Amino acid sequence: MYEWKLKELKIRNNEVDTSSWTLAEEIAFIDKHENGKMSYILDLINKYVEDLPTLKKDSYGHVKTVSLKAWLKKNDPLKMVDDWYQYGQIDFLRTKRSYTSLYITNPNIKDEAINSVDIRLNETLRKLKSKEDSYFATHDPYSIEENEFETNGRPSFGNHIIYGSSGVFVRDDNGNDRKLTLEELQLLNEGARKLEEYRKELSKEINITF
Repeated sequence: MYEWKLKELKIRNNEVDTSSWTLAEEIAFIDKHENGKMSYILDLINKYVEDLPTLKKDSYGHVKTVSLKAWLKKNDPLKMVDDWYQYGQIDFLRTKRSYTSLYITNPNIKDEAINSVDIRLNETLRKLKSKEDSYFATHDPYSIEENEFETNGRPSFGNHIIYGSSGVFVRDDNGNDRKLTLEELQLLNEGARKLEEYRKELSKEINITF
């Protein structure tokens, strides 16, 4: 599988612009990160539509389950199409309207599959963004201190500290908020470590047992 360079943080830094990508470029990008599954499923769908006239149908014109299962066994080695429970379901592809899985037996499956490429692209980008976020949180000095601050129970040592999704802030006497610097976060965390060490030593010294 293609290895995304997490440390470059391209998605976090809004350096990936997909607005001008062609369909082929979208498919190629997904393939890089999904072991070629996008091209695989599109080729499989084309093959199914091609073979459809030869598949056995019921009285309503629907492909018989036994015929579908036999076709999938022969043509879908990756088992991307359900052949056991939700017959014909392609969980890898979703509709734009309701974000539900596509079915290979859908009469408009070729068009629906093409329309779902950008949904799969967004899902791939979302997963990569999540990986970048995790990398950033464990490698960026400020994020590391923020995480430790949270783990330490958000120590304030008398300061008016505000903790939220946008970071750690301190509020002054005039009600103005300012984001804590890296050095200030380090001071709070160092204070929390010293306090924990003192608590342990004091606990040993008092040594109350029953």
